[in-house]
Amino acid sequence: ALPSSGSGGGDSAASKAAEGGEAPAEAETANCLCRVPNLMLMYGGSSKPLLKNTTLELVRGHRYGVVGANGTGKTTLMAKLAKKEILGFPQDVRVVHLRHEAILRGISKSTTAREYTQLRNSGETAASEEDLQKALRDVGFEDEDLLGKAVHALSGGWQMRLALAFAV
Repeated sequence: ALPSSGSGGGDSAASKAAEGGEAPAEAETANCLCRVPNLMLMYGGSSKPLLKNTTLELVRGHRYGVVGANGTGKTTLMAKLAKKEILGFPQDVRVVHLRHEAILRGISKSTTAREYTQLRNSGETAASEEDLQKALRDVGFEDEDLLGKAVHALSGGWQMRLALAFAV
């Protein structure tokens, strides 16, 4: 689906593209962070590529997630992006690869979500208390009861949301 301006007019680049026109998305072209054409991604010693003749394009101001069936290369792609191992991928683009097994590393069974935030929000990259609270609200941690639960007692999805609050 293409974005809509909501005006109902047919003059936007999106509506021209939807009608089969050739109007470029000028704003997106100007904000293009990365465009890697003909990307091929292999896994280990496999002779079959995970990705072939693929274009990787990232636009400033957008957030991206990787979705796919098991064995399709999601983890491999994210690991390569995070390590900046894809030729043509800019070194100054921030990539956060959240691995579920790393979320609980070094966390005791009794550590609450609130305590987790204090443990993870330290050092040079520590966010202000205000920014931390906003990040937690943005991922759904608005309930004080939820912040009082042990991280190990949270579902995998809530654990990932907690980790995501520190990634953004």
